[in-house]
Amino acid sequence: MNKSNEWLTSVAESIQYEKKGGAAPTPVHLTAREFLGKFDAKRRGRSIVNNIRNQLEEAGLRTEPDFEFAYIDSKISVVSVSEFFWRPQRTT
Repeated sequence: MNKSNEWLTSVAESIQYEKKGGAAPTPVHLTAREFLGKFDAKRRGRSIVNNIRNQLEEAGLRTEPDFEFAYIDSKISVVSVSEFFWRPQRTT
């Protein structure tokens, strides 16, 4: 497993742990530049973007806004793909 896969797996596991505990998942916030650095990338060429997208998909994650189109020094969040549909469990 490479460094970027390990990082994404760690983020995904953290989000899943929070969901199981009934807490709202905490997204990871970083700049688009910092995010690309997790993949040892400085630019967003086609092959780099495809590689990152594949790794995000495998981990069940996405970025908001999309890392490909975000301004390089703007903040993005790494969130669960299902986070939009996630609802806290009610205890009655």
